[in-house]
Amino acid sequence: MKKNTSVESILKELWRINEPVKKETPQRAPSVGGHEPEKSETEVTALKLLEEQEKEGRMRNKKGKANQVKSKAAKGAKARKSKKSPAGALVLSKERERHVGIPTAKVKIPTGVKGLDPLLGGGIEDGYSFMIYGTPHCGKKPVIMQLAYSALKQKIPVVFVLTDFGAKRWKEMMIESGWNLERFKDRIYFIDAYSQQYSIIKNEENITYLQVPFPLSTLSIECTKFMETSQFVWNKKPLVIIHSISTLIQNFGENEVFNFLQFFLGKLGNESITSVHSLQAGMHTEKIETMIVSMVDGVLEMRDMKLRAKGFLDIKTREWVPYHMTPKGVVVEFKEEKKAVLTKKPKKTAKRPKKVTKKSRKKKVKGAKPAKKVKIKKKKGKKAR
Repeated sequence: MKKNTSVESILKELWRINEPVKKETPQRAPSVGGHEPEKSETEVTALKLLEEQEKEGRMRNKKGKANQVKSKAAKGAKARKSKKSPAGALVLSKERERHVGIPTAKVKIPTGVKGLDPLLGGGIEDGYSFMIYGTPHCGKKPVIMQLAYSALKQKIPVVFVLTDFGAKRWKEMMIESGWNLERFKDRIYFIDAYSQQYSIIKNEENITYLQVPFPLSTLSIECTKFMETSQFVWNKKPLVIIHSISTLIQNFGENEVFNFLQFFLGKLGNESITSVHSLQAGMHTEKIETMIVSMVDGVLEMRDMKLRAKGFLDIKTREWVPYHMTPKGVVVEFKEEKKAVLTKKPKKTAKRPKKVTKKSRKKKVKGAKPAKKVKIKKKKGKKAR
């Protein structure tokens, strides 16, 4: 019996040594009167942070699953396109063109202005900046409105930054010109930097009223908010329109506006967001006008009922083209000349003469009367003696 007890004691000792150490959990303070003790501020903030992190993790998982589905669908579509077209009509991203140096297929946003799209080679290039530069009352606003309405029809959200016009008046002008904005009201965003100088107005849905005066940084902050919401809700990069830069120069000065535009245009360019800006000609010094125009990728200059385009490579002509105003907007009098297609004419081969045979002689020509046989009378001569 003593041996057995010694073996059992040894086994127990081995079990106690190898047994995992249990972590002691901190015990809560006992509740007083059936109520739990109040939590400290640090505990509350820590719990909130944990809840937010859990929510973010769930959202990321959902987005990841959705992106996986989209990527699978996109891969299938690309495979179908590559099978159909021998060249493989796959549109590469602009970032790949920058980093790798591979030329990509250009995507154009149509302006909606009759005669302007053929002049620009199909419209404004997606992801680039465009300046409408002209004298007062030359038709800059109608061109901008037509461009915005055309983008909305293409299901592209539009962000208006208005510095010399109110958002409500701008909408009324577009409706008066026959452009119905009701069906696109969820895709239009306004940053009104004009109306607050006359009265205090509360922000509305998709309209932000800036307090006047305001720092230029607020324009960039509010614009990025609308850009993020449009990308999150519609999964599309918006078209940003600033009207007008001349008002900003008057209010903030040339150097400050130049520095702001240098930063803001660089930010939009890095995110491949298309932007359209307007500038009044003749209101500022020639130096600042050329400096601002040099920052953008393309320019449409308007004066004396004529316009010309500069900057983009696909522009068909750099000369002045006439245009006229109508109740429904601007019409450009430009017609692209169609190049004559040269077709190869078949070479003329010399016809071989037909061989004359007995059968061909016997064949009668259709429609021709047979020639009469003429009897030749032989003269009777005297017989030689």
